[in-house]
Formats: sequence, structure tokens, C-alpha cells
Amino acid sequence: MRAIQFDRFGGPEVLTLRDLPEPSPRHGELLITVEAAGVNFADTHQVDGSYLSPDRLPYVPGSEVVGRTQDGRRVLARTTGGYAELALAGAESVIDIPDDLPAGQALALLMQGLTAWHLLRTAARLLPGESVVVHAAAGGVAASPYNWPSSSAHGGCGPWPPPPPSGNSPWRWAPTMWPSIRWTSLPT
Repeated sequence: MRAIQFDRFGGPEVLTLRDLPEPSPRHGELLITVEAAGVNFADTHQVDGSYLSPDRLPYVPGSEVVGRTQDGRRVLARTTGGYAELALAGAESVIDIPDDLPAGQALALLMQGLTAWHLLRTAARLLPGESVVVHAAAGGVAASPYNWPSSSAHGGCGPWPPPPPSGNSPWRWAPTMWPSIRWTSLPT
């Protein structure tokens, strides 16, 4: 199995493509054939040594993947060692996703999307009619709520100012055009 691994701390130059033994699932684990792995800020901290102790080396980073289980289900999963062709995940950490959902969108939901939802909904306790300003929505957490639906079915959540009518993805223009974004409420 091919995997990206590092055996010393540093920058991207320490990431090396290696052939490693295939992982074997234990009780309660699923083996996933990886279609795509999320690349998160925490991964850079693992590589540079600020999130990981040296006794964990060598290490394969990657905490979220989209892929298929051995029974053919397409899933989004929290895992360790996701920068590989195969990864293990606890059965409770796996979410079935539709085949037509792009892997990148699914991966954006797991870490960044849930972090944004938690911060705004449970930590800040934002309620309908209240507003929040997000400065420089350039990262995944800050930009995630910008892509939540604006319909009343989702609590009326929506950005202000609204996106341009051209249909461009906010991921391309929000970080550079709008230094502040305000939401009026959040999805439940």
C-alpha cells in the first residue's frame, strides 16, 4: 500500500511516499479504500512536531477520508493515517455519503464545517435574528457557513452582502472580495 509518511519533523520536504503493509481492521474498525483525504491545518502541525511527540514517528498523517468500505459503501470517515491508499476507521466514525457528492465537499463538512457550526451554534449560541461578523473568511472554518443554504428551511442562514448573481462559488471570491461577512441566523 502506498502512503505519505514522515519520520522526522519539518516542512513538506519530510513527507515521503512509501510502500507500507496494508492495515488490518480490529474489532469495531472498518477498512476504507481511500478516494480522497482531507488536508487540514492540524496536519501541518503534526508534520512540524507541534501536535505530535517524537515517539509516534514514523507517522502517516490524515484525519479524514472519503472512500469505500469493503462492502462497497461510500463513506466519509474520521481516521488516522488517511494519507494512504487504505485507512482504518472506527465504525462509529463513518458516515454514509451519496455517490454524487464530490469528495472535496464532503471533506469540507467534517472538520471545518462541524467546527464552524459548533462555534456559532453551541459556543456562541447564535439565535435567529442575531448577527455575527466573520473577518477575512479565507480559511475553511470561516468560509464554511458562507456556503450554508439561505432558505428559511435552514433557519434563514445567509451571508451579507449576498454573493454575486453570476453563480460563482463563494470559495473563489469570498476571501478576497469581502473582508467581513455577516450571518443573520444558523441552520439547526
